Amino acid sequence: MILSDIFDFVNRRIDEPGGNYIDEESAITPELVGMKIFDSPLIGVASSADKIFEEYRSEEVIGQHFITPRGWLPDALSVVSIFFPFTQAVRSSNASTPTWPSS
Repeated sequence: MILSDIFDFVNRRIDEPGGNYIDEESAITPELVGMKIFDSPLIGVASSADKIFEEYRSEEVIGQHFITPRGWLPDALSVVSIFFPFTQAVRSSNASTPTWPSS
């Protein structure tokens, strides 16, 4: 798969109805209907042989229990990481109730 295909697929999906917006059936309160949950994803790619993965195994970072990409998939060449950040509306709502996630 070409990297641009991954970027296009993920970015298209984030704006499709169904998964990234609160629908009427799932909404806890009526004012949440239609609220967008995630902003544009952050996508990163690294070599599976990048030395940083070995650094994660140090006790100061994660520890020996961390399995490197090549530990999981010995023939892997690349690692693709995708992070879906919450929208400002979700972050603000969560900040207003620090002990529990907001509605």
